[in-house]
Amino acid sequence: MGFNNEREKMPLVSVIVPTYNVENYIDECMNSLLNQTYKNIEIVICDDHSTDKTVQALSKYKDSEHITVLTNDQNLRQASTRNKCINACKGDYIAIQDADDISSTDRIEKLIDAFEDGIDFVGSGCFYFNENEGKYKNYVPQKEYPQKRDLLEGIPFVHASIMFKRDSLLKVNGYRDSKHTTRGEDYDLILRLYAKGYKGKNIADLLYGYRVDEKTIARRTFSARVDECFVRYHGFKENKILFPFGWIYVFKPIIAHFYQKLVYRRYYK
Repeated sequence: MGFNNEREKMPLVSVIVPTYNVENYIDECMNSLLNQTYKNIEIVICDDHSTDKTVQALSKYKDSEHITVLTNDQNLRQASTRNKCINACKGDYIAIQDADDISSTDRIEKLIDAFEDGIDFVGSGCFYFNENEGKYKNYVPQKEYPQKRDLLEGIPFVHASIMFKRDSLLKVNGYRDSKHTTRGEDYDLILRLYAKGYKGKNIADLLYGYRVDEKTIARRTFSARVDECFVRYHGFKENKILFPFGWIYVFKPIIAHFYQKLVYRRYYK
């Protein structure tokens, strides 16, 4: 009884998990969330019409009081699937989790503790891992309190590490579902939040595990990079940072595409 009373005093945190063809990873993802030190959480999962056995793997979680499992009748992609999760959330805070990634056990607790007046979302550092080498690289965001000018370089946050105030997400209508945000919905969201006056914060703790494998690299297509150029142009314009130097950064994804192919090639020969 005492534990339940303490739980009720904590803000409810909703963790949204879109899934697509992750039958080999979903249990590891879920275990990292179910073992959080912060206990007042709900997990909202939406499967985006997987073609493998992901739906069957999720069936074991359907009877849990604090887990909601949704499914799409057709493949809607990341933006719409995340929005479907957001609409089903009950929490005051919404945390992101990709279904092939993992969270440290104290991730939710540390993100909640990092909120302060004037901050609408908090992200953290992360570590990269893969099946061949395990953890092989750490990343800590450079800016604790990113400003609009920092958006020119790229997202100054690890998107999947972020926890948002629910109201802030709803006031920008969540993720934008358009032909140019098939892969850039995360950058687009951050640009729109800043354009509306919302602010983010980074903490240096390595709380999020980001899996990098062949599928991750395959998603970084040239077409996706071109779409990011469109996202940058409209986002910079909305934030009034397009002129005079924003135009230079609009085309940065094209250069990054070829550079990243070279960097990651050595892991998958």
